Amino acid sequence: MYKNQPVLMKKFIYLGIVIASFISPKAFAQSQELRGAWIATVINLDWPTRGATTENQQKELLFILDRLQISGINTIFFQIRCEADAFYQSDYEPWSYYLTGKQGQAPEPFWDPVIFAKQEAHKRGMELHLWLNPYRVIRSISSTYPKDSTHLSVRHPAWMMPVKNTLLLNPGIPDARSYFTQLIAQLALKYQPDGIHLDDYFYPYEGMTNEDASTFEKYGAGKTIHEWREDNINQMVRDVSYLLSTEFPTIKWGISPFGIWKSGTPSGIIGLSGSSVTYGNALKWLSEKWVDYIAPQLYWAIGGSQDFKSLSNWWSLQLNGRHLYPGIAAYKSEPSMTSLASLYKADEIPKQIEHLRDRQIPGWILFRAANISQTATQGLPGRLANDVNRYLSLAPSMHWKSQQKPSSVKSGNIVLQQNGYLVKWQKSTAASENEVLPRFYGLYEIPKDSLLQNEMPKLTNDKLIRITSDTFIHLPLKMDRDKSEFFITAISPNSIQSEPFQLTRQATSIRELNNSTLTMEAPFPNPSNGELNLSYNIIKNQELSINIYSLTGHHLATLLNKKKYEKGEYSLCFNLNSLPKPGMYLIILEGKWDRIIKKWVSY
Repeated sequence: MYKNQPVLMKKFIYLGIVIASFISPKAFAQSQELRGAWIATVINLDWPTRGATTENQQKELLFILDRLQISGINTIFFQIRCEADAFYQSDYEPWSYYLTGKQGQAPEPFWDPVIFAKQEAHKRGMELHLWLNPYRVIRSISSTYPKDSTHLSVRHPAWMMPVKNTLLLNPGIPDARSYFTQLIAQLALKYQPDGIHLDDYFYPYEGMTNEDASTFEKYGAGKTIHEWREDNINQMVRDVSYLLSTEFPTIKWGISPFGIWKSGTPSGIIGLSGSSVTYGNALKWLSEKWVDYIAPQLYWAIGGSQDFKSLSNWWSLQLNGRHLYPGIAAYKSEPSMTSLASLYKADEIPKQIEHLRDRQIPGWILFRAANISQTATQGLPGRLANDVNRYLSLAPSMHWKSQQKPSSVKSGNIVLQQNGYLVKWQKSTAASENEVLPRFYGLYEIPKDSLLQNEMPKLTNDKLIRITSDTFIHLPLKMDRDKSEFFITAISPNSIQSEPFQLTRQATSIRELNNSTLTMEAPFPNPSNGELNLSYNIIKNQELSINIYSLTGHHLATLLNKKKYEKGEYSLCFNLNSLPKPGMYLIILEGKWDRIIKKWVSY
């Protein structure tokens, strides 16, 4: 996001199809669960619309994130490397053709989708995992686009391995494997994502013949060609595992292999053998604990020779203490995306998720985001929002990662306003370098009559009403909300919660606003280290301007310049690190009829 550009936090209402159904207790059995969705960018599958401007790309991404949030998704798998390219500012690879329409061309006006997506996902209480294709360089040799001079196929032609109509980075070349590890190191260092995620583009589904014969002759001494190819993938997985576990231990990482490990395993399962064709032996990765999770692509229905239940049960027995998040084929519920013979019934995906919960499998990932955010997939978005994911959930904690609690929130309150409640609190801080900082905050609403004196409240998912990285939340007026108490927890990157802090109700008087067209709350936090949150209510449609002045009257910054707003309640967040520090400033909100001045201190 550009300096001083506000992030609009308007309430988004999903008008979905509500399906009347019996809600099984199993639907809410797990206190923590990964509820994921893949956002595919290759050939612009989910995002962005080809040819869209920077502004429209951002709006489209926000729309997707809003819809996923409403459906209860808490983890985004964002494809940022499709064909040895980048949806981010990379030191190694060119900007993606699918982002700008020309490989190597930066977006104009400039923006970095990874920075934007991470910020916006976190505001919505969702983790962002960066999804990479490890070895695909050109998906279709016969039908492609001009390549930038920095593209791998141009810079390192000796590393290339054509297989039928696909060009791959040859996994058997040590320098090529090292290159990929370095690329991940840059991503991890630059963006500190919540996760790194690889799909199964290792050796191709089409199968290998002798395309890598010369590489095998050079590097394969003492092994069969099958052993050598599998070892090439294993070495890459081991190297990435060592990098992330030693240098970036908070980053979760995993791989989504083909859903069938070997045909005939488990008994009755027939299909392509993933480990024998792509040479990605997931059982080896699990036995060595090289990955934090495995996400096999179980894109089949319950029943038949690729039975979802049989496969998910089998995978759940192979984990060696790691996590399993099966991939689920949301696209097979969409009539326009699959054949009639393969089309799922409307209740297939809810039944699959219920089975995973019944087996205590800690998560799942839907392919793709479009089938939740942009299409009417037989009512699936509404079913997720109103039934399957009726209550919010944190992503599951990993017992092999830090169990340290972040420091509790120290201060905060809830203020009754004209159209709802403003809940705000100070950021939780670390007293030392060894203490963990929060990634999110969780807001719990608990009826007063259920609270026992001098006892900590029971924090259950049915009481969890919001997860966010922000330090303020707007809640609508609601029947009996005045009979509730509110508690805030700080949440670590491993979903470990601090002790809850009870928010105090701030005394307020709501005066009649018949003669006013505009109100604004005091800036928050105040004082601040540069982060500024403004909340205001517009009673009549009008143009607004927000400017910052020094106490002596010198104009320092324009935050909004005559932007048209419809009546309603708004919250804006700004990063004002460019202002002189320390200092006291005047924040002036000016509309057509009213002018409001607030003091704000930056330290």
